[in-house]
Amino acid sequence: MEFIQPTVLIAHIIGIAMGVGGAVTTDATFLRSIWDRTITRGQLQLIEIISKVVIAGLGLLILSGISLVALNQHYFSLSDGSQLFWVKMTIVTILTINGIVFHKKILPMLQRHADKELNSDETRNKLWLLAVTGGLSGISWFTVLILGVAMQVTDFSYLFIMNVYLLLVLGAVLTGYIGIYWILFSSLRGAKPKTSNNTELPKKAKIAHLNEILMGIVIAVVLIIGVTVSLSEAEDDDHSANESAISATSQSVDTHDHTDH
Repeated sequence: MEFIQPTVLIAHIIGIAMGVGGAVTTDATFLRSIWDRTITRGQLQLIEIISKVVIAGLGLLILSGISLVALNQHYFSLSDGSQLFWVKMTIVTILTINGIVFHKKILPMLQRHADKELNSDETRNKLWLLAVTGGLSGISWFTVLILGVAMQVTDFSYLFIMNVYLLLVLGAVLTGYIGIYWILFSSLRGAKPKTSNNTELPKKAKIAHLNEILMGIVIAVVLIIGVTVSLSEAEDDDHSANESAISATSQSVDTHDHTDH
């Protein structure tokens, strides 16, 4: 039974890696299309595929999180570092809702704009929704990653971390709204880059498999960080257990000597 918790923890790390890698790649693809003011069918197909990777990572994160709660009953006491765990699970819930909104509201809108100009009235009307879903996704996944690494830190309360998280999300949403509005609708930016036809991207966007490579790199880096931290924590736990055993043995010897005297 000793292998169960390490297995669940590895699944947890893999879920985070899939989510962070997918979110970074999706955001990069979307920002590329926003900058060109046109989303191609190829970019849209890539976003749809990567969003499935993010959903799979989110599902793995939820299932492994429930398993960790079942294996660690002290999480219910909001002590011993469990506040960070519950912050992470709260953000995972927010990510789930955000994903539903993205697939119900944003993705259909992007599909209607495939190989068309993005600076339409529909995009303008949903600009806040674009900024909110994008800001939530980016900040939330990286917050989950940081909390996954910092699970042993107990100096900050649930409310403090959530307040910092919400401030970061607010900043990301405002920045995203202003940035997308300037790129798509501001006359100060100038005309749309010229291409041979309306459905062709500039040459800079035509690097084969660049976004897939980016996702692979991000996932690999997150996995390396997660596994390294987990192994380090396991060594610390073993060291603490050995120190406890030595201390208990020493106390037993002292008690025995005292009894003999």
